[in-house]
Amino acid sequence: MKKRSTEILQRLIKNQSKKYSISKLAKDYHVTQRTLRNDLAEINDFLEDLHMPEIYFDKDGILEIKPDFDRSLVEEKLYEMDMYSYKMSSDERKD
Repeated sequence: MKKRSTEILQRLIKNQSKKYSISKLAKDYHVTQRTLRNDLAEINDFLEDLHMPEIYFDKDGILEIKPDFDRSLVEEKLYEMDMYSYKMSSDERKD
């Protein structure tokens, strides 16, 4: 996953009571809503490997997480990601 996708997933895990809209997240990360949807697809690919339910935007553009989403497991697996799973930006590769 890319850094931004990882950050978004971390944000969702840590602030479980907060509601996030696609427009707010796009503004926070200075990207288009289309880019954010691509990030969500990348997050859902990661979650699929963990046999976790998808995260999706409802009809009002609010991120929805199903009740059976195991935040602690996802967080654990997120921090266990190796360098082959993490897609570095060009700046990160330079360092």
